[in-house]
Amino acid sequence: MRCISSSSKHRLPQLNPLSPSRTWYLTVGAVGDLREVIKNKKPMDFRDVDADHLILYKFLHPCDDSLENTLRNLTLSLLGKPLFAVHTLSAVFELPPGEGCLHLIVDVLDIRCWIRGRGPETHFSVRIGSGQGLDTLKSRIQADRLFSDVPVAHMKLYKVSTAEADLRECLSTMGEGELLKQGQVLSAVFNDVPFGGEPRVVIEISSGTKAAKFPPSVYRPIEEGNLIQAARNGFLNLCPRQKPSSSGQPSSFRTRQKNAAKYIPCGRPCDSEETIPVTLLHPVFGKFLDDCQTYEITAKDNAFIERMRQAMSCLYDEEGGRIDKVDEALQSYGIHLTVSKIKKTGYEMDGDMSINGHRYVIAEFKNEAGNTSAEPYCQAVSYYLESTRENAPKMPASAIPCFVLVVFGPHIVFAGGAWNLRPTVQILSAPLAFHFHSTDTQNKTTAARHMGALRNALQSLKQYYESMPPASAITPTTSPGLPHLFPYPVSFASLVDDRQINFQYQNQPFEEKLLFFGTREDDGARICIKFVRRYSHEAHLLCASLECAPELLGFERIPGGWFMVVMDALSKDYVPLSRSSLSASAFTDIRKKLKDLHNGGFVHGDIRDTNILVNNNGKFMIVDFDWAGKINEARYPPYVNREDIWRPDGAIDGQIILTEHDDAML
Repeated sequence: MRCISSSSKHRLPQLNPLSPSRTWYLTVGAVGDLREVIKNKKPMDFRDVDADHLILYKFLHPCDDSLENTLRNLTLSLLGKPLFAVHTLSAVFELPPGEGCLHLIVDVLDIRCWIRGRGPETHFSVRIGSGQGLDTLKSRIQADRLFSDVPVAHMKLYKVSTAEADLRECLSTMGEGELLKQGQVLSAVFNDVPFGGEPRVVIEISSGTKAAKFPPSVYRPIEEGNLIQAARNGFLNLCPRQKPSSSGQPSSFRTRQKNAAKYIPCGRPCDSEETIPVTLLHPVFGKFLDDCQTYEITAKDNAFIERMRQAMSCLYDEEGGRIDKVDEALQSYGIHLTVSKIKKTGYEMDGDMSINGHRYVIAEFKNEAGNTSAEPYCQAVSYYLESTRENAPKMPASAIPCFVLVVFGPHIVFAGGAWNLRPTVQILSAPLAFHFHSTDTQNKTTAARHMGALRNALQSLKQYYESMPPASAITPTTSPGLPHLFPYPVSFASLVDDRQINFQYQNQPFEEKLLFFGTREDDGARICIKFVRRYSHEAHLLCASLECAPELLGFERIPGGWFMVVMDALSKDYVPLSRSSLSASAFTDIRKKLKDLHNGGFVHGDIRDTNILVNNNGKFMIVDFDWAGKINEARYPPYVNREDIWRPDGAIDGQIILTEHDDAML
């Protein structure tokens, strides 16, 4: 039997497909055995591929001059179904294969990999069976020395078919290409790549990675020094000073946001965002959001809102007239904006507040929406970058918090600016519209609470920066530090004795999740810290009492609508149920514990393999009680994933979580 390997697709023009190095003869009876024989026959070609992962296709074609052209245009989609291990070759080939023909194709992929943020000259290849999945490909990539410190959870892979001339632009554009999704099989991903073509992927490292060799913010090695400081310096070096009135123009801002090395997470576009929001980098932003709902309004607040309404709703001939009238109203309320220039530049802001060289509010004014070339929010984002350029590298332990206000016509937008490895600006609440009707008490109340919350927040930020040395006196630190900023809470109240326990963060295992590992300062024990919008600590405590959940150590509400959950960290031998070798009888034990949870009056809501962890001894733990709650009360949250995860009928947004749903998912 004559075979050919597809692993040399990109070398077809240089090699004779009929040469002995590309084709060979085999004599064997069954497809399953054939895989082993093929691997043994060509050990160097298939050294990185297990025999079970060799995918074989029947392909009869004369070994003549037309073969190379045929192979050059052949794709997997044209080959039909692969051969199964149980098939006998006598069934596959009903008639004896003819002499002088090619009989089989062994599909093995040589995937060429580029790195987002680097040049086209930096690439390597990964040989892998086409029947393998995305996880295996990421693990193979991780074996390369460039990625030895990068968790696979922090890798995004994009399929690209860009011509060489356009490759450089592709590598510098964030998100360019077709994002490969969890669970995809490589044969399906590359089934349109011709036999004479080349499968290509671009590797994008997300910003939460802890890799010192390959920091996400600048995509280049940093060998020593403070990692946060180095990443911030690297980002700023790639982003030379630019006048915000120019960089805030839609075309200019769009160009920046498409560049993986230069983009600023700000909601434009919404998929380019930091996992850790500004509300978890500094408490002032979360407290502002809480006050927007609970601030107690006084007569002075109401008088100010009426004055602000008059100033904001007026029609002005020029922007300066609006700035003057609105500023007068704000001054009467204790918000004293000044007009100042950014240090070492001629860039003048419409309004700001600072203390000792630390700017803690930036205001960008436009007379009306759409009457200037620069988009006001984009321009304000650029002002935050330029106003923090000097201090951000010198203050690696600080998020450099700052309120960003955008005033255009009768509207005010509230945003928060902060630094991690790069600057980020986040919308904090719905914009206020001050041209409401005089009888509209709801809008009056909303405006009064927002402005009262803003005044409180600015006072807090002023006190925060007053505790620091003047910006001119701060010298850069060079001592090694954290790989990136973690959320600001560094202590929790023990559920056992209400004692305050300090902890230190260690790492963030999944870049896309607000889940962290750390150690307690009192005894050095490993803990898991997560930040969520909802959580049933009662269901967690019940499962912990049943010895099927980690011990819950702390649970508390923090500003901004967040809950901080602290629990024992499980040992590293715990793996998701899907990766374990748990016996069928063990499912009876899991079902029993689930029934005990239901009998206790609670549902879990998200029973799936990743939320059941199993160790080497067969002991299991149920985790992730974000959706859990009381029976007949707990409802599914918005955006329930039903595309990638099987769920029973009725398990959809806003519906009651049933015990039957838990049982069905198990």
